[in-house]
Amino acid sequence: MDDRLIIGTRQELCEGCNKCLSKCPVNANNAKITDNRNAVLIDRQRCIYCGECITACDHHARLTYDDTERFFERLKEGAKISLLVDPAAYHSLPSYRRLFGYLKSLGVNLIMDMSLGADIVTWAYLRTLESGGRSTMIAQPCPVVVFYIQKYKPELIPYLAPIQSPALCAAIYMRKYMKVEDELALLSPCFAKEREFSDPNTGSLVAYNVTAEKLKAYLKDQGIRLDSYPEAEFDRHGIGLGFVFGRPGGLKENVEFYAGDTVWVKQIAGTEDMIQYLDQYAQRIQQNKPTPAIVDILNCRHGCNMGTGIGAPPQFDDVERRIDEQKKAFLQKGKKPEAILREMDEGLTLADFARVYTDQSESVRLHAVTDLNSIYEQLGKTTERSRHTNCYACGYGNCEDFATAVMNGDNDVRNCVDFSRHKLRSGRQEFGNLFQGLDQQLEEMNRKLEALRGSGANLNNISMQTRVISINASIESARAGQYGRAFGVVASEIRNLANKSTEIIQHNQTSQESLMADILELERSLRSIQAQMDEALQ
Repeated sequence: MDDRLIIGTRQELCEGCNKCLSKCPVNANNAKITDNRNAVLIDRQRCIYCGECITACDHHARLTYDDTERFFERLKEGAKISLLVDPAAYHSLPSYRRLFGYLKSLGVNLIMDMSLGADIVTWAYLRTLESGGRSTMIAQPCPVVVFYIQKYKPELIPYLAPIQSPALCAAIYMRKYMKVEDELALLSPCFAKEREFSDPNTGSLVAYNVTAEKLKAYLKDQGIRLDSYPEAEFDRHGIGLGFVFGRPGGLKENVEFYAGDTVWVKQIAGTEDMIQYLDQYAQRIQQNKPTPAIVDILNCRHGCNMGTGIGAPPQFDDVERRIDEQKKAFLQKGKKPEAILREMDEGLTLADFARVYTDQSESVRLHAVTDLNSIYEQLGKTTERSRHTNCYACGYGNCEDFATAVMNGDNDVRNCVDFSRHKLRSGRQEFGNLFQGLDQQLEEMNRKLEALRGSGANLNNISMQTRVISINASIESARAGQYGRAFGVVASEIRNLANKSTEIIQHNQTSQESLMADILELERSLRSIQAQMDEALQ
């Protein structure tokens, strides 16, 4: 598995609306203007793969990637692959048993319920707490939580649970305890899992992250009809309540099954709530205030069952009912929690499932910005009030954050609405000066026309003067830069007037009244352009 893109931008569809930027919790979206077109790109170093930008985009401009294509290519090549299946993924696949039959027909060897990995995680957490090694820890089934802490809250790294995720615990079990040497794939509800599997601290155990969304798309594109394949079951199931892990509070349900209410478990779900809570958690640790024994955090508000890689999700209540039915059926079997723990105590070694973490905060640290005055001046924000407009046109909702992003090269001053207003006012003033000069020349020409009415030679002088004004207007148009387009219209009108006066002379016409009417019309055009600019600035 390499370090290729997981979330990207389809630039031809990006409208540059900055909505994704406003939703990103870590400012990992950078706006770039190319050929006067704004597009928002992802900074892979800063991204935590929470998926907020995918949900925010109304234009379908966000692309997602996983290993689905590569997984099927390897099967065609004859690679021996066994599959781990996250319960959250198969909840979104009503015909998952027939899917297993199809995959078996392609050569997939073993299919294992990842619930066993969740059972191992719960056992490992409880044993870690009992050993006194930790009094409080942050559960890490969710890779987004780990990415966020490693990049943005490194002071909390010592509080991350020292145990691998359920997917990796299941993979370790297959490798060390089942002696499976196949390549391993995960049928997953989450695009971020790919980054977890490529982390040096996870041992490269899982080679393919196959999301439910991309799998369903592959089956549709290939015209695969699952109803033509026989059903197949898991080759290995979980032994406890691990199958509820994917819903908010699922870890807490597992802990309570084994330990009752003796362990304080705090449950958090959703990116925004995650970030706010971790700030509070860090403060409580610093202040030596009581903290939960286990903080159970999931990035997705409705848990992994509605994860970023599910695609069009099933209805939440349907999934909940299915899980509740599974839980009821399990509890009716009467399997004792202490017996399950004893089975794992006797059959597993805690150290085999250990996890360490790496501080990645240096890779996302921005240059310290102490003076933003030069940026504010470019933006036309010359007063303290204007520097706290804090609108969302740029996507940040905070002028200082936007100015900092510009200073760091992550955005462009043209994305600021105040900058646009400032440039328009400057352009209006420049236009005013140009119009004033042109107006004076037209008035002078009008006076001469009145005084020299009836003379063809004098008309020739008027024609030459009009041509001079036309040339001047063209020059001023070029000087006016991005505002010169409107001025160019004026230059064109004057040029037409010069041609008309010449035509009058050539045909020995003396209809100065007609020429004067054209001059008056040109003056009205000038006033109209000025009025339109004034209206735009209201």
